[in-house]
Amino acid sequence: MDRPFELLEAYRYCDRRGIPLVVSAIHHDREKVRRMRSGDDRLWSNLPPSIFDFASFGLQVAREPLSFRSRAATASRGFVNLLALRRRVSEALDQSHVIALSEAERGSLVRDFSYQARTLSIIRNGFDGAPSYSNAVRDIQMICVGRIEQRKRQLELLHTADKLGLGVTFVGSPNPNQRPYTDRFASLVAKSRFSTWTGAVTGDEVAAMLRRSVCSINASWVEVQSLVDIEAVSAGCWVGCTEDGGSSAELLGAPVRRFGAGDLEGVLRWAASQSPPAPPGNIVPSWDDVARDLIALYQGL
Repeated sequence: MDRPFELLEAYRYCDRRGIPLVVSAIHHDREKVRRMRSGDDRLWSNLPPSIFDFASFGLQVAREPLSFRSRAATASRGFVNLLALRRRVSEALDQSHVIALSEAERGSLVRDFSYQARTLSIIRNGFDGAPSYSNAVRDIQMICVGRIEQRKRQLELLHTADKLGLGVTFVGSPNPNQRPYTDRFASLVAKSRFSTWTGAVTGDEVAAMLRRSVCSINASWVEVQSLVDIEAVSAGCWVGCTEDGGSSAELLGAPVRRFGAGDLEGVLRWAASQSPPAPPGNIVPSWDDVARDLIALYQGL
């Protein structure tokens, strides 16, 4: 749903051939995206949402290995769609079978596109492996896992933590497409007396670090259903998140505490005061369970 023009291309293709279209929405709430973009000083980031979508679409088409004629035809269809984007997306969704990850995502689709949600299934993300609620040594009080980028707000979190004299262990590789943001983060964390940054690590290393952590922080502007939050709860961590960390509060239960979108100070103070281990969260389906649900849905179509 962050690429609406691609959705419309797929819908047109399937409609002409009588093929059922299944849309895995992964939809970021438009109001939250607007709040995220409001802090970006780049001119194009402050365009109206539909124009911003079309500009992103144009850049993507320009990068495709297509002939000039094919690019021009694709771009012209996109421009026609732009004139009635919200209505066209709503029609495409209503004529497709939509998969959402949570009730919160369903609500965002309904608000943003006047979508009727008549043919929508909720299929959650999964997790494989036994939960680890052990009393093993947890020598990392606060951890923040994820690619370093504007959406996940590590720079702002680091600045607030330094102001409070609190330390956060940041884990993740820098987003190569957001160099100004990641460069500022790298410069600030190198000077920090309290926080550290590991850079990129493997999935196994992330799992091991979560088992050593008391609280995982999710300060993202926009999420749908965070896999990191699932892994953290399964590792016996508390999870502190802004807004609702996507759908973590809805789906994971007791270990998750949510705060207002701008309350980074509240998240950090709360996370710094927690003791291990966190209470068990709600049961998360295995990926095999998720696969069976998907297969059943496709067979039904």
